Amino acid sequence: MENLLLLLPKRPQSILARYGATTLIVLVCFALQLGVELQSGMFMFFMLLPGIFLASVLFDRGSGFYATALSLALSIVVLRPAESWLPPHQYLLARRIERAKELLAERDLSIAEVSRRTGFHGATQLTRTFRKLVGTTPTAFRRDRF
Repeated sequence: MENLLLLLPKRPQSILARYGATTLIVLVCFALQLGVELQSGMFMFFMLLPGIFLASVLFDRGSGFYATALSLALSIVVLRPAESWLPPHQYLLARRIERAKELLAERDLSIAEVSRRTGFHGATQLTRTFRKLVGTTPTAFRRDRF
């Protein structure tokens, strides 16, 4: 452990060097994380932790906070598809309507059952929201598409 302490610089680096190196460390960890995700299909948040830790130990607390914020921002950008940059309520409604469209393909499910499975309080609420977002009712959508 003492040998590792000898590797640390004797005096603080400039702010540009600290935050530039922190950015580089986080980007390397993020690239490794994306590689693991492409191979396994799983998003590995823990792959960012060594970069955050290393920035905190090598530089200062500010660099650690910056590394944490940068890691969070990169994760949000990757996890959220481009069309999902909506307010949370609108995003949730859009996802529920997409799921309702999938369920409408199953002819044996009633509109009431589709509304229940997608989290609407009833067929009326589903129909009102569906018409507002899709431009047609669930019944007409089912009849025209399937």
